[in-house]
Amino acid sequence: MSVNRESIYERTSQLPADYYGGLREELGALPNNITIKLFHASQQYREAQREFIVKNIDEQRAAIYKFMDWEELHARKRVLRQLFIKSHKGIKEAKGALYRFHEKIKENNSHQHALLYAIEDVRRDAFLSNKTRIKMASFVNQYSEKFTYFLEKVAQLDPEFNSDQDILNRYEALENCRAECSELLRKELDEATELKRELQRIVEEKSTIMKKLDNSLVMLQVRRKQAKEHLMHWEHTLERIKGKMAAAMVESQTLQDGCYDLYLDMCCRKKVIPTIKKYDIENQLKFIQKTILFYKDVIRIATSVKQDQLLILKSKQHKKKINMIKSLLDTNPEDKM
Repeated sequence: MSVNRESIYERTSQLPADYYGGLREELGALPNNITIKLFHASQQYREAQREFIVKNIDEQRAAIYKFMDWEELHARKRVLRQLFIKSHKGIKEAKGALYRFHEKIKENNSHQHALLYAIEDVRRDAFLSNKTRIKMASFVNQYSEKFTYFLEKVAQLDPEFNSDQDILNRYEALENCRAECSELLRKELDEATELKRELQRIVEEKSTIMKKLDNSLVMLQVRRKQAKEHLMHWEHTLERIKGKMAAAMVESQTLQDGCYDLYLDMCCRKKVIPTIKKYDIENQLKFIQKTILFYKDVIRIATSVKQDQLLILKSKQHKKKINMIKSLLDTNPEDKM
């Protein structure tokens, strides 16, 4: 605890007269010149004591060299070394104990200063309490007669009260009622505050839910619009597909009719009775393909042998074949169409 010197002296001045504050207090009480002289005297005393110890050691060493032999000297040397080690260890231990002792002294000084502060606080509180007590006593003495006279007059004028004690009892009852009413009001206010907090929490939750619902509604409206656009797109696509299917059906019907007409024409040219039904387009196309291949072979053969075999075909036995080939050659452009 850091305190200034003046406050320390003020605190220590309040201690008992026989309280010993230590060497520091004694030195602090002396003048400065005497303190300096004492300091120099202490230094000289320590120096003289050190010289005396060194001189004593030298004298003992000289006596040892003079009267003792070397073996006894070595033994004493070992003993002295052991004593020196023990003394050094004791000095170390004493240093630790001295340090702890100084720490205890500092701690006790801090406790003393804290106790001085506490004593001052207690004295101040006692002084204030005594002052308040005296003031209260003066107020009681000043107003007791007036209030007593006032209460007596009230008891005389009001038939509800028979004595001063009845008025005081009524006052105490009213004060108790006021305290109870204030307590009930405080509880109701606390409950109202808690209810308000709960309502605010519920309103916040509902507002959050409403915001989420609004966002969901907007998303659903967007999805509905997209679904309508997709529906219109697919409706237009379906209409186009229907138109293309109708056109394809017309083309298929036209192709079927043309294929059947061509099949009937080829059957008529070949003088074959039609056996394939009208809706069997696959077999009709196969028959037409075979017929076309047959005509192609006939044309190829007729063209290749027309020039070389013309004289041979003029003979009587081949006259019928020549007429058939000529008729085929005459009908060749129509077959190619």
